[in-house]
Amino acid sequence: MIIIAISEEEDVVFVRQYRAGAGEIMTELPAGYIDKGEKPEQAAKRELLEETGFEARRWMRLGDFTCMPGKTRNRVHCFLAEGLKEGKPSFDEGEDIEVLKIPIKRISSEIERGKIRCAETLAALVLAKKYIPDIL
Repeated sequence: MIIIAISEEEDVVFVRQYRAGAGEIMTELPAGYIDKGEKPEQAAKRELLEETGFEARRWMRLGDFTCMPGKTRNRVHCFLAEGLKEGKPSFDEGEDIEVLKIPIKRISSEIERGKIRCAETLAALVLAKKYIPDIL
């Protein structure tokens, strides 16, 4: 599951962390796995709080998509979170995450400059475009 969390100032919350598979630090939307017995929206709320420290008053399901369907059955549920309240993240052991906010109007240029390249993040931003036209 992946979350597009938007602040009152119209910034989108991103995380930067080292990704071993890519061998580099990536800028991505907050995301994570759904625990057994957990519903996608519950997982989204948990992951947003754990990774960023943010809680949201309003949630909307944007849809879902499949990543690497030839190799996995990874279905990614996408959520929009608004009405943010900032708190303190609670990283898992070994996680080294930087939380940053990027203004909505700057996201396209960050993609064009190669600063945002994660496929799941790009797909989620496409789903959000219907609700946030300036996001791309």
